[in-house]
Amino acid sequence: MSLGRVIMPFMIKGYFLGIMLLAAVLAASHLHAAELLPDIQEIWKARVEAIHSTQRQPIPGTDTMQDIQSIEVRILEGRKEGQLVAVDNDYLKLGVGDVFYLNYTRQSDGIEYYAVGEPYRLPWLLGLLALFVAVVVFFGGIQGIRGLISLIGSLLLIMYVLLPQILAGVSPI
Repeated sequence: MSLGRVIMPFMIKGYFLGIMLLAAVLAASHLHAAELLPDIQEIWKARVEAIHSTQRQPIPGTDTMQDIQSIEVRILEGRKEGQLVAVDNDYLKLGVGDVFYLNYTRQSDGIEYYAVGEPYRLPWLLGLLALFVAVVVFFGGIQGIRGLISLIGSLLLIMYVLLPQILAGVSPI
C-alpha cells in the first residue's frame, strides 16, 4: 500500500472540513441579527425644585444607614433643558435650589435612567481663585502681580503652543 493511498483520505477529510467551516462562517456573517445600539449617556446640570420624601434605610450587608431622597429636578442644559424629572437620590444629600450634575442614560430598548452625580462646584472654585489672587497681591505687591502674569503666560504657552505641537508630532525640545 502506498503512502498516497493512506494520506489521501485524510486530505479529503481536511478539505471537506475546511470548506464546511468556511461555509458556516459565511452563512453566519449574512444572517440577519439584531443590531446592537449603544447606550446614550450624557451629563447635564440640574437644579432641585422639590423634595418629595426622605427616608433612612440600611445599606445591605452593613449596619450603616443612608438617606434616600425622592426629588424633582429641573434640567438646566442639554436637549432636555427645562424639563422636570423625578429622581431617587441615594448619593448625596441635596436641598431645594441645589445645583448638581445629573447623569442621564438611555438604553437601547428605550428605558431612561437618571442619577445624581457630583455637586456643581464652580462658584466655590472661582471664590477660591479670587482669594488666592487677593492673598498673592496682598503679600507680594507688585512682585506678586508680576508672578501671576508670568504664571498665566506660562500656562497659555503650554496649553496653546507646546501641547498642540507635541500632539502634532513635533519634538518638545
